Amino acid sequence: MESVHFYVTLKDDFTDRCRENEVRTLFEDLENPYLDARARLTPGKVYPVMNVGDDGRSLTVIDDLGHPWNTVTGLFKYAE
Repeated sequence: MESVHFYVTLKDDFTDRCRENEVRTLFEDLENPYLDARARLTPGKVYPVMNVGDDGRSLTVIDDLGHPWNTVTGLFKYAE
């Protein structure tokens, strides 16, 4: 079993960024990380980080349903 490396939460501007990304699509050929996160995570909730990608740009967090999810680091800040 993997251990928790540290804990994160969604950035304070997450909801605003989701609204912006709904209006203008920056990720036409890619999955939109904001909209994908909105479907899997809850703003204000703390999530355990199980793995950090070799490039330092991706994390594996446990989502609201208890599943591991690989996503980008830019969505998160360290939880206090």
